[in-house]
Amino acid sequence: WGAQAAARAVDDPAAKAAARAAIAAAGAPYTHPIETPHQINHILGPAAYAVQALALSADDEAATMEKELHWAIAAAPEEIRRIVAKMPGRKPSKGAFHALLYRLDVAPRR
Repeated sequence: WGAQAAARAVDDPAAKAAARAAIAAAGAPYTHPIETPHQINHILGPAAYAVQALALSADDEAATMEKELHWAIAAAPEEIRRIVAKMPGRKPSKGAFHALLYRLDVAPRR
């Protein structure tokens, strides 16, 4: 709950994304077993928010985003890859954060 309060209280976008990464990580173990595209948000949300936080705090946001995204994909444990493969894939949607989630979803399926 503290991370949720911090996300609401802070004005810095990178700090807000970092707090949201903590919120998502705390909730990830409670992902329900119903296989829906929305569940991908809960599984990959912590990584997506962490990548976003690092990119927003960097001088070169785009380069950092790519570097951290590639690292997150490469570092994904096999168990996460298996879980993602069982879930229906996300559809591309609008917004930078949803594009990031989509890329994190598509990569382990290859």
